[in-house]
Amino acid sequence: MHAGATARVTCLARNHFGLELAPFSVSSCPSDDKGYFLAKLSPQVTKFYKKVEWELKECKAYLEKSPLKECKVPLDINGGIKGVHIVSSSTHRLLKNANLYSLKPFFYTSDEP
Repeated sequence: MHAGATARVTCLARNHFGLELAPFSVSSCPSDDKGYFLAKLSPQVTKFYKKVEWELKECKAYLEKSPLKECKVPLDINGGIKGVHIVSSSTHRLLKNANLYSLKPFFYTSDEP
């Protein structure tokens, strides 16, 4: 395992009037030596448009970038290319105001499939 890969989390958002916003993305921090990455969606991120509270809907995670030139071909194992839905059944409450979501691992390879 090698550290430094990044993932992207893309979400749709809806306000209390029912208006939907175009999808937006947040890049993760580079993964650690065990392959774990962290993408923070803070309350400030959800208030980015006209300072209105937006509820996140239909978030998905994708592979974004490999740090290795010799291992940069993304694979769709566990939804790394097509994206995997981030669902509430995979959440763990860490703090009063934070949720941690767990996903299956994503993979890169050195050869085209």
